[in-house]
Amino acid sequence: MITRTVLPENEARYAIEHHEFAPHVREHSRAVAVVSTQSWCPDWKGVDRWLRALVDDGEPADFDLTVFTVVYDREPYFNDYRSMKERVWGNGFVPYIRYYVDGVFIADTNQLSSKRFLETFRSHMRETAQ
Repeated sequence: MITRTVLPENEARYAIEHHEFAPHVREHSRAVAVVSTQSWCPDWKGVDRWLRALVDDGEPADFDLTVFTVVYDREPYFNDYRSMKERVWGNGFVPYIRYYVDGVFIADTNQLSSKRFLETFRSHMRETAQ
C-alpha cells in the first residue's frame, strides 16, 4: 500500500544541507521514494497520474511504500534545492526519484512507468532476501 505525502520544507532543507534525506524520512516505511520535480513538467504529470492510480488500486499489495513529493519550483528554497540536486546528486532532469529500502539508498531514476517503479523496490527486496 502507498502512503503519499508532501515533503515538509524543513526536510527539504535538511537534504540541501546534508546532501541526503534525514533518516526518519528514509525509514518512514520499509520502502520509501522521494520524488523531486517541478510543477510545469509534463513527465511529472504522468507520474502523478500513475501514483494516484496505484493508491486507488491499493498497490503495491506486497509491501508498504511511502512516497514523499517535493515540487521544488514552488518553494522558497528552489535555487538551493535545484543546485544540490544537480551538483551533488548529478541529476538535472525532472521528475527525479530516489529509492530507499530499510533506510538505505538503492537507486535513482527519472520518469518511468508504474511497473518499473514498483519493480525497482521488488528486485532489491528479492536480492536482500536471498
